[in-house]
Amino acid sequence: MKPAIASLFALGTTFCLMGTKTRHEVPTFGTSFAYEQMRKQKSGHIVNIASAAGLLGLPASIPYATTKAAMIAFSNDFRVEAATFGVDVTVVCPGFIESNIFQNADVGALDGEKARAAISVKFLSVSIAVNKILQGVGYKKGLFMFPQYVSALWLFRRVAPRLYERFIAKPSLLEARKARTLP
Repeated sequence: MKPAIASLFALGTTFCLMGTKTRHEVPTFGTSFAYEQMRKQKSGHIVNIASAAGLLGLPASIPYATTKAAMIAFSNDFRVEAATFGVDVTVVCPGFIESNIFQNADVGALDGEKARAAISVKFLSVSIAVNKILQGVGYKKGLFMFPQYVSALWLFRRVAPRLYERFIAKPSLLEARKARTLP
């Protein structure tokens, strides 16, 4: 990976992580800033980090899932414009990654450990996630999701939305849903 790409990748990741607290303004600002430079040189690759929650929903954490869905929509629409100037746009939607998100997230009445325990899939290490992201960026796909369960659930949601909704309505998250208030 060229140093400029690595720096931009790190910049995009930082902006997107900040975006979980400032909603959507910071990620779009970071993307716009990078885009202006790439447009002038008629090449580049913008990588926005969203989350599987933006594709699949996360009923106990609606504000988080909504901001990630907004980043996905922004990236998908932005890709069309950027392509006319030789700039690629990828939005990455990873599943669960080992992090402190449950210590910092508002999950209603549940503490972070109970919220995490309600999730039945294996969490990826940060190093594995970073390698997957770099691999996905190399494919130059518009939408890159991983691990495999994210793609399977996304297809499930699109093909059988009512059945999917019943599937994700886990009783273990009922406690958080009852206590959560909308912003």
